Amino acid sequence: PQGGRSLVIVFSDGDDTASWLSGRQVMDVARQSDAVVYGVGLPGDPAETSGYLIDVRSGLQQGIPPVLPSALTKPFLAALAEESGGRYIDAERSEGLSDAFTGIVNEFRSRYLLTYTPTGVDAAGWHPIDVRVHAKGKVTARRGYLR
Repeated sequence: PQGGRSLVIVFSDGDDTASWLSGRQVMDVARQSDAVVYGVGLPGDPAETSGYLIDVRSGLQQGIPPVLPSALTKPFLAALAEESGGRYIDAERSEGLSDAFTGIVNEFRSRYLLTYTPTGVDAAGWHPIDVRVHAKGKVTARRGYLR
């Protein structure tokens, strides 16, 4: 076992055929875990796929803020990856899955891990964070943490 965050890679055609949790519940579980989710999507048949967006009708659970409004217009897997600090990759064909997997593992292994100890915040509940750099570069970070 190693310290740090776990990696979850979800390969999907975007067609939800067997979920027992709503999109909101999955998002809440991801927020409460330390896992980083990467999504890899393969295009399905556009005539059969209506697109699975976050289920906003299931209500809010106390202590966890709503998903950012910008995430409500994104496909669920992309929003889940972004919320957890991962990212979404659109694989054009199944031949690209191996490259997507290798790229994700390499990216995850070469990341920097920043930690801090907050002061002046409530001991329990959801705490949003915003990580930025003042130099050239891009930051991928989770949207907050649950204490």
